[in-house]
Amino acid sequence: MADARGRVERVALPNGAVVLVVVDATVPTFAATLTVEAGSRYDPVGRSGLASLASSLLVEGEGAGEIAFRFEPLGASVDVATGYETTTLGAVGLGEHCADAVGLLAEMIRFRSPAVSIIRDARRRQLTEIAEEDNEPSLVCRREFFRLVFGGHPRGLPVEGDAVSLGRISRADVSEFMDTRWSPAGAVLAVSGDVEAPRVIDAACRAMESWKASDAAVSSVTPPPPRAFTGRRFVEMEREQAHVSLGGIGIARSDPLYHAAAVMDVILGDSAGFGSRLATRVREEEGLAYVIESDTAGTAGIDPGLFWAYTAASPDHVEQAVAGIVDEMRKMRSEPPTSHELESAVAYLSGRHALDRETNDARAAALVRMERYGLGLDYGDRYASLVRAVTRGDVLALARRVIDPDDYSIVAVGPASTGLFD
Repeated sequence: MADARGRVERVALPNGAVVLVVVDATVPTFAATLTVEAGSRYDPVGRSGLASLASSLLVEGEGAGEIAFRFEPLGASVDVATGYETTTLGAVGLGEHCADAVGLLAEMIRFRSPAVSIIRDARRRQLTEIAEEDNEPSLVCRREFFRLVFGGHPRGLPVEGDAVSLGRISRADVSEFMDTRWSPAGAVLAVSGDVEAPRVIDAACRAMESWKASDAAVSSVTPPPPRAFTGRRFVEMEREQAHVSLGGIGIARSDPLYHAAAVMDVILGDSAGFGSRLATRVREEEGLAYVIESDTAGTAGIDPGLFWAYTAASPDHVEQAVAGIVDEMRKMRSEPPTSHELESAVAYLSGRHALDRETNDARAAALVRMERYGLGLDYGDRYASLVRAVTRGDVLALARRVIDPDDYSIVAVGPASTGLFD
């Protein structure tokens, strides 16, 4: 089990938590992440935004927020992020203070006494953030596309919730979520940096040994629908550009064709590639779009994510741009990519993967993914060979599974002059 810079030390605690440490003395800093299975996937029906609201209490106000202030004398900082699957506490600072920072992370995650006034303030801040996102057409387009494809399943609801769902959340809801979801079972503490691995592991084990799972029953999560809720939706916003997302349900991270999906993303419409099919045709040759991209691997997780394409274009050009996207979707599933496309995509992915492992933050996050998805702690070293093993037939098989140019969901956000749904 080796990382490019050193061996990964792994310790499994009796309470179900796992500690991972890799040493890199390139710079005298560290990054540590403590990840728990407490994302919006586990929000109760009618309470979307609960996971996000609860996690904000870890770094703000009384109680856990006071613990956060104790990072400052260490010259370290802490933040929290909640996504669909997980909530993650992250800390960065000088390597010499890593053991103390790890202890504080473990202390924060066990916070269980949110005051009503603190919850009220956190809800107000979350509503403000939602209102700001409501003014960003690209974010509205993404949000509404997820909602259209997945319906009322948590996968289709915004992580931060909305005014109605947040208004339903009580202190009891927050406390119950903390008790059941902020659990050591499945928790992963990952550390990368200029640290003494035995000292950090010892500090982590001591800090987390008294962290016990709640006796409260944990509700199960219904998988997303096997097929998308196809449809069309237009949201009027008076902006210079129209934003469009289209596609359907994709694959899970455990899918054997996951690496084929990563290769297809680069060939069809990876956001970084000017040589992708969509960018070459719709943006460069036809000049119809400012931004154009597609993605399948990026949202693959415990549950299937999306295959989707996105473009931002002038309202006068958006109909032609979408026609071009659909045509390229059809071609993608009609015949395999060329050998040159496959080789170029594999080279790009291998190079990007190597660059993505250059920082402590990135390495710690990668360790968490390896543990959570059962990839093996040598996955980083095996990645290049895995993408090299993808064949043209694999890409075609993946495309035929996730792309349907005749039956897809589509969301457009833009001015009234957007003629896409006329």
